Amino acid sequence: MDSERSMDNIFIEKVNSIIEANLENEHFGVKELAGSIAMSSSQLYRKLTALTGKSTSQFIREYRLKKAMEMLQNNVATASEIAYRVGFNSPTYFNTCFSEYYGFPPGEVKIRVASKISEENQASIKEKTLRTPQEKEKSRKKMTLIFSLIVLIFIIISFITYSYVTENVKAEKEEIPTNEKSIAILPFKNLSDNKDNQFFANGVMEAIQNNLNKIADLRVISETTMKQYSENTKTAPEIAEELNISHLLEASVQLYEDKVRIITKLIDAKNDMHIWSETYDRDMESIFALQSEIAEQIAKELKVKLSLSEIEQIKYQPTQNLEAYRLYLKGSIIGTLREKDFERTIYYLNRALELDSTYALAYAGLSKAYLSSIQNSLYPKKVEISEVKKLAMKALSINNDIAEAHITLAKISALHEWRWEEAEQELKLAISLDPNSVNAHLVYAFLLEILGKFQDAQKEIDLAKDLDPYSIAVFKSSTDLYMRNGQYDKALAEADKIKEIDRHHPSSYFKKFSLFIFQKKYSKAFEVQQERLQLNYPKSKKYIDAYTKAYNDSGIEGVFRQFIQLSSEEQDERKLINKAKWYAFLNENDKALTILEECCERRILQAPNSIRNSPYFINLRSEPRYQALLKKMGLDKYQ
Repeated sequence: MDSERSMDNIFIEKVNSIIEANLENEHFGVKELAGSIAMSSSQLYRKLTALTGKSTSQFIREYRLKKAMEMLQNNVATASEIAYRVGFNSPTYFNTCFSEYYGFPPGEVKIRVASKISEENQASIKEKTLRTPQEKEKSRKKMTLIFSLIVLIFIIISFITYSYVTENVKAEKEEIPTNEKSIAILPFKNLSDNKDNQFFANGVMEAIQNNLNKIADLRVISETTMKQYSENTKTAPEIAEELNISHLLEASVQLYEDKVRIITKLIDAKNDMHIWSETYDRDMESIFALQSEIAEQIAKELKVKLSLSEIEQIKYQPTQNLEAYRLYLKGSIIGTLREKDFERTIYYLNRALELDSTYALAYAGLSKAYLSSIQNSLYPKKVEISEVKKLAMKALSINNDIAEAHITLAKISALHEWRWEEAEQELKLAISLDPNSVNAHLVYAFLLEILGKFQDAQKEIDLAKDLDPYSIAVFKSSTDLYMRNGQYDKALAEADKIKEIDRHHPSSYFKKFSLFIFQKKYSKAFEVQQERLQLNYPKSKKYIDAYTKAYNDSGIEGVFRQFIQLSSEEQDERKLINKAKWYAFLNENDKALTILEECCERRILQAPNSIRNSPYFINLRSEPRYQALLKKMGLDKYQ
């Protein structure tokens, strides 16, 4: 036993000496320490946790902090200088870690040392000048008794703590706490000579992200948010704080001939320490197995629990045809659903299916793209909802575990067929298959909002925010929900966040315009309207002039009549709902209801939520024709 204890002490001393030798090296972390001591990262983790109850990164950090305390007590340098001397790359992060460990900031060390010395000196003087020999003896006995009691209490606490650690460390040392199981993937770098291969690097990143998204025991930040870090200059701890995540994945991809190289690096983001890295050189034929392998390795490093179904989904190989895969990547990456590149998206996905008619993901991608085109009038060719549904069902007939296909079917069931319960079942299934899908949570929130379940809808939006804090779509949904609940201040704050993400995005201006209208702040509404048009100046000059004249002549009512006049020049069916809103604002209820009836008759996808929840239609809700519309859509029973 004594021999084992001696060996353990020698091991800890060796670890300490290695950290000491690399104290100023901010890049010296878990991997480097493991390499120096000839152990794997996991072996070192188990050994240190068993001996000290601390993880490797925690042990290194606390050693650095103790050294920093010694330097501060000896007044060898300023706190900022000491931060770098003990291996922290940021004085701010050093201050945070120091305060958490010691309970006070490094700037207070000198004050506390001086105060302690002063108190000791004063006590010494008082004892020498005021106490009699009898008092000193009495004081000595009292201090001996107090000291004995403190020692006894310390022994009891140590025994309890040791017992607790002995019982629990075995379970804890192998597993990171659940709330620590979170990761963000930085945009992959393309190291190929051909810069056009960036689409391939993006595709590999998306595949790994999608594999991780399926793991219920892991929170994965959306790629939409991570695009904000494509030109990243922030440190890992800064990103960790912004996104509230524990780990970061960095990677680069090189494509050459029929080979692919992927270099990965997993980072303990809060402590800015590398915990795993690997370079993979494989044939292109094994790209799917490689993407699955990387995702599984990340899950293993994070001690994430994988169910059998999750493992099956991660290992799923979508196609055997590499050229079809390349075309799919081009289609899915381009598919931002903007009008200028929408046709290219359709082109590439269809070409992929020509090469592999069993490519389920391509069918799912097409169905999603076509449905979005119908909702946003992006594709000049008329596409029927029946065709969209057929594509989604084709995808699921090949692989029923594709969450996006279930989401598409849910949208069709709800917004076109008005089969609300069926839509909810599809969305619950989609979320179970892909718990990190922002789209699934947003669509489910949208459905719950239509059904009048506002609190449940808010929970889904909050989940989406947690996964995608820089998403315009998320904040649009959040703005709408607050607006329809009459929480205008919160809605305005959410609309402002859209503007922070992209000041040119029209959604912020549209939302704020309506919010000011509902609050009867008409001058502010008009200012927001003109501010939006200014973004597209000078093309929008004629509209600015028209709205200005209308406002000066007839106030805000003139602006709404100008909306109606200009909308009659367009054929976009989305404008029908807006036209009904404008007539409702002008108290021309019959015209508004006639348009809403037409929207229902044509099964326009925007109709159910707008009719049910838009504040523009508050004055219509007592009308028999309005109630008849709710009944026709099957929403009367959800009131």
